[in-house]
Amino acid sequence: MKVRFRYLNPQGIIVFCSLLDSEKRLISEINTLSNRISKDVRAGKVINSNGEIFVFTSDQDLVCSSKRFKFFFEVLAEMVGSFVESQSLYLDDIARNTNRVIHNVVTYNAHSLQEIYSVLPQDQSGGNYSSVVASATEIVTQRPEKVAKLILKILKHAVSTKAEFSIYRKLAEKQPTLSQTSHVVHKVLMNALYVFFPDFNDKDVKVSVLAEPLEVRAYFDYECLQIVFLNLLENATKYTLPNMNVDIEIADEDAAVSLAFKMTSLEVVQDEESSIFDEGYSGTYSQKTGKSGRGIGLFIARRLVELNSGSLLFVSLPDTKEIHLGVPYQGVIFTIILPKNRRRVPTCGGEQNNPN
Repeated sequence: MKVRFRYLNPQGIIVFCSLLDSEKRLISEINTLSNRISKDVRAGKVINSNGEIFVFTSDQDLVCSSKRFKFFFEVLAEMVGSFVESQSLYLDDIARNTNRVIHNVVTYNAHSLQEIYSVLPQDQSGGNYSSVVASATEIVTQRPEKVAKLILKILKHAVSTKAEFSIYRKLAEKQPTLSQTSHVVHKVLMNALYVFFPDFNDKDVKVSVLAEPLEVRAYFDYECLQIVFLNLLENATKYTLPNMNVDIEIADEDAAVSLAFKMTSLEVVQDEESSIFDEGYSGTYSQKTGKSGRGIGLFIARRLVELNSGSLLFVSLPDTKEIHLGVPYQGVIFTIILPKNRRRVPTCGGEQNNPN
């Protein structure tokens, strides 16, 4: 590396250092913008609002020309501020995603334990192994439907936990690794949907899925779309008006496949519609009803769809607005559009070639 530097922030903390050990020992001797250390090395020091920067170089163009070195160093010193800001934003992003994963995994685990103890009381699960098995066997025998629902709810939490780690891994990569291939869309959707049946049943919400044709295929990474489906279905269980329907329609659109999720959900204020896919967005009535959370979020869901050369769209139907217990609801439609193959990519303005 022909250019090496050490940067200390305004608090005197070393943020970055790539100097050689021999160069570190010379730092006390560097007091100006440009110092010829030897015939092969030039060094300099700058103190500005960003902190203190030392640069050593063995690049002969810079070593031989003090003027050129000074210009280079002054530009570098100004860029350090942007570098530090970008690094700070990057670290903040990592911290935010890590905290989200930890929060959600702990929440899923707590919900699983709560569900288990609602069927198998905690005071019956602390005895010896034989007595616990006997109690569990009796419960399974006497309350099979309750246990079946419990298994589905625990499975949903397990699937959601897996999704959290999958998202963290994929979005942490500059170029996420995708295993894209042709899938039967209806089958992939149903693999995600069945774990939500108990939640929809608790709200007396009927879910219908219509696929025309049933075996229509799209080209995508299975894990990505599973996560997207989980997000949309989780939102549907939270925000759909009880005793209403959720209709999911899968359609063959020539070069693409569309999935429309239609439901009567919490009203999205018109001024907020443009923000619904923003990171961290939570609508007015979602907050007022205490249903906003720290889940996967539509921001991440749309990113995952776009990684697969697709799009995720939202439309509200204000003419369908109705009030339930003082809370406004309206018809909404979330539409996923996916390519049928890897060459033709649907966009808002038409189609384009996929370079991959």
